[in-house]
Parts: sequence; C-alpha cells; structure tokens
Amino acid sequence: MKLQTSALLATLLLAACSSTPVDHNPPSPGFDAGRSDARAIEIADQVMVAMGGRRAWDKTRCIQWNFADKRRHLWDKHTGDLRLDDGLRTVLMNLNSGQGRVFEAGEEIVRDTDKKRDMLERAYKLWVNGSYWLIAPYKMKDTGTRLTWRREEALPDGRMADVVRLEFDGVGVTPENAYDLWVARDTHLVERWAYFKWRGDSQPAMDNPWRDWRRYGSILLASDHGTGPATKDIKIYDQPPPRLFDPKLE
Repeated sequence: MKLQTSALLATLLLAACSSTPVDHNPPSPGFDAGRSDARAIEIADQVMVAMGGRRAWDKTRCIQWNFADKRRHLWDKHTGDLRLDDGLRTVLMNLNSGQGRVFEAGEEIVRDTDKKRDMLERAYKLWVNGSYWLIAPYKMKDTGTRLTWRREEALPDGRMADVVRLEFDGVGVTPENAYDLWVARDTHLVERWAYFKWRGDSQPAMDNPWRDWRRYGSILLASDHGTGPATKDIKIYDQPPPRLFDPKLE
C-alpha cells in the first residue's frame, strides 16, 4: 500500500505541474456557490487538479467502461451521444435530446413506440447511475450541487482526509440524495464515499472506497469500489469510435 501510494503521489505531482491552475475550475451555471462554503470549494478545485486538471477533463472526448459486469457504456462527452450495451439490448441515443434507437437481439424496436420510449428513459437513468460511479469527483461543482465541509477524519490506513458533503437542488434523477466524500489530504483524491438516500438521514445507505486510481488518457479515474459495483475496462477515445453509431459493431 505504501509503495502504491508513493507512486501515485509522484504521478499526481507531475499532473499538478502540467495542469491548469487551481483557481481555473469555474463552476457550472447554477452551482450553489451561495450555500457552499469556501473550504469545500477549495477542496473540490484541488481534487480537479489532482485528477489531471479542468482543461484535461474538458478536452476528454469519449469514455467507455463496464459497469458492475452488467452493462457497457460508450459516451461522447462533447455531443451527448451514448451507446449502452445491456444484455441482449443495445441503445444508441443522445442524452441531450433523449432521442435514439433501441435494438433487442439485433432487431430494432420501431413499431412499439411505448416500449422504445421506456427503454430510452431506462438507458438514460442507467447512464446517470453508471457514470456517477466513474466520474462523480469531476461533478462536484455541477449545476444544482452544493458543497459543505463537514469534518476531518482518518482513512482506514491512517492518512487524514477532509469529508465534504455533496447535496443537490432539483437536478438529477434522485435530487433528494446526498453524498459524503473523503478527500485524502496527501493525494487530494476522493478515496471513499457514503451515500444517503435522503439528505437528512443520520446513517448512510452505502459506504464504499474509491481505489485503483489510474491514468486514462490525460485524466485519472478509479475502478475499485470495494463491495460496490466496479467500473472497469475503461478506455478513452480522442474521436468517437464507429461502434458508437453502429449496433452491429462490437
């Protein structure tokens, strides 16, 4: 563990030297800066730098990953195009418009418009959940989010972390949720999170590590969430691969 941590710290130092400044991480429109505290915002900016920097994140185009050994996502961040392979079902859609095509066992659903609509809505929700397990630390200053510093606390290996609460205001599929994020003070990475089904709950419904941070393209992503769903087989593409638009390609 110590060797892994030392190697990671060396990688993060190089990334910090080549990334954009900490203060160049503007919030998304609608980020609740008024009810967020300065300490939590500063920590969020440090997390962004540690993961490669805002410029690297914005330039990252297509991300592919396997979620929980059940579904494979291929997402174009710049256009909102998504391919979801979910068992025998393949969905090609645009997340911004909600429009797309649905295929089951290779056959496109055309006439059953109600089923097609339901499958597109389901694909969107699966992407929201599956992508959050992969990129939540990049979304700390998203539209409708609020950040507050809660406390300092030791991680299981004794290293100190800042615990930042992430809440939502009328955005996402489940805006009543809340998360506590443990940001390690040495790596400035999220290394643990706890999920609260209701923001007022005293105990989390789930508590998982964020481990195996590695570089993919110009950014860092974590694949190991303990007993939670793994986000593995991660790939970064500079340009959309043909399979994003062709259900026959693997």
